[in-house]
Amino acid sequence: MRSIKKELEFIIDKTYENLNKENNYKNFKIEFSKKESTKNEKYKDNVLTVFNLYRQEVAIANSCIIALAHHIDFCDRGETKNDKTFLQVYSKLLYKALIFQLLDYVQLINCEDYENQKLIKTALEVCWKKNVVLQIYKTTILEVFNSYNIKAYLKENGFRYNSSYQSWDKEYEIDKVDEITEKLFSLDQTVKLDFRTPHHLVLVFDGYIVVEGNTFKAKEILKEYHFGFSNGKWRKKIKANRYLYEKEIISAVLPKGLGIKIGIEYE
Repeated sequence: MRSIKKELEFIIDKTYENLNKENNYKNFKIEFSKKESTKNEKYKDNVLTVFNLYRQEVAIANSCIIALAHHIDFCDRGETKNDKTFLQVYSKLLYKALIFQLLDYVQLINCEDYENQKLIKTALEVCWKKNVVLQIYKTTILEVFNSYNIKAYLKENGFRYNSSYQSWDKEYEIDKVDEITEKLFSLDQTVKLDFRTPHHLVLVFDGYIVVEGNTFKAKEILKEYHFGFSNGKWRKKIKANRYLYEKEIISAVLPKGLGIKIGIEYE
């Protein structure tokens, strides 16, 4: 699986052809912060920082594009701010990222960030027109789930475990997909299969939903919902993008008025 930086460099190449060697567009680092922030992304001194990792994957991917746009905008004019010039840069990058399917248009317009950030809506109004043709790839990433019974076969045949999705993945040419899926189902009919494009940004983080405070009267409920107690807190391991969903569930069953706090921590 290629690094996020490599995928962002791929989009730079697709957006800006014939870059000269002196160009600084690819001179950046990307960091994923475990802190919560009022801003979802920040750019400073060639560092792209993305916050609030509990958001949907497509929202985090879009934050990477926004931060990259600030970097390129800064390279071009020595400053960056949310103005028309920046919007043009962001719109170009977002368009290419959608065309090459680093992130999905339908998922983007249905994520919470889209509802809350005018910037995304404005950029899409600029760059996304009807009858857009997506890049067609000759290969696809096959994702195999519920595959414990055939794990040995997958390992022996070049699949790699993807801890973000908890799947076994391998890239195949499109015309080979039917053959391998038929083989996998012949080995175990209970496996579940999915596919993603070769440049899709995999941005799912491991975390814990944490319940703390006056939790004594709630301990049996927390045990029932698979929380474990350690260091004065109740914790349950989750994928960070499920935090808001898990928070809603546990909030609905915990007693009210006890001063209980729910939050997230990352590995």
